[in-house]
Amino acid sequence: MHSPMARLQLFNFSEQMDATLSLCPCLYFGVNVGAMTRRQPVFFLSHGGGPWPWLDGDFRRDFDWLEASLQALPAQLPEAPRAVLAVSGHWEAEGFTVSSAARPGMVYDYYGFPEHTYAISYPAPGSPQIAARVIELGRAAGIPIAADPARGFDHGTF
Repeated sequence: MHSPMARLQLFNFSEQMDATLSLCPCLYFGVNVGAMTRRQPVFFLSHGGGPWPWLDGDFRRDFDWLEASLQALPAQLPEAPRAVLAVSGHWEAEGFTVSSAARPGMVYDYYGFPEHTYAISYPAPGSPQIAARVIELGRAAGIPIAADPARGFDHGTF
């Protein structure tokens, strides 16, 4: 049986982000505009099957719709985000946990794919500072939440 609590993975593009956490993963990201903060939209993103972007053939073509929707996302944003907070169902624990590594590693949490898909590199930086802010906000909202500096990117996030 799977735990109902998902862990959080953080992709850093800036050291400034404010997120509101609740038990359902309803998050917003602030974009500073002078003295105001505009909210970025929130998206549910299906990640497809395993390492589909690195595959060829019919299996890869099954995800053409997903690729097109991901390519269309930037046009839906008021401006480029400085950080992205991903809630991953592939990283389960007893409670909420935030990846807090500055350089998260890779977790190849799939099987049966070609050998080259177990050498994929995703060098997106993490942010211990933003992870600390997410933890602070979660705890202020009464959500038990902890840092995990050892957790890397799973296939739902890279």
